[in-house]
Amino acid sequence: KKDKNYSILVASFYNLSSAEFLKRKLNIVLKESNYKLIYINKKNKKSYDLLMGPYNTINKLKNDYIVLTDSNFENLDIIIND
Repeated sequence: KKDKNYSILVASFYNLSSAEFLKRKLNIVLKESNYKLIYINKKNKKSYDLLMGPYNTINKLKNDYIVLTDSNFENLDIIIND
């Protein structure tokens, strides 16, 4: 049986520079959290997702999710990675 892990979808972008800009800002906001887990996933040449994770436990995911919502990030999605 393969264990599932989870990611937080912070935002989706049409260009890489916007995703990189927000990633740098998140590094500042999340300096006390798991900010090293922030990465950009290129879906195609005009679509980029800014994600945090993968998380192996719900508690770690929950802690970062709370920090993001407290920092006024809205419409966050949880992705289950199979």
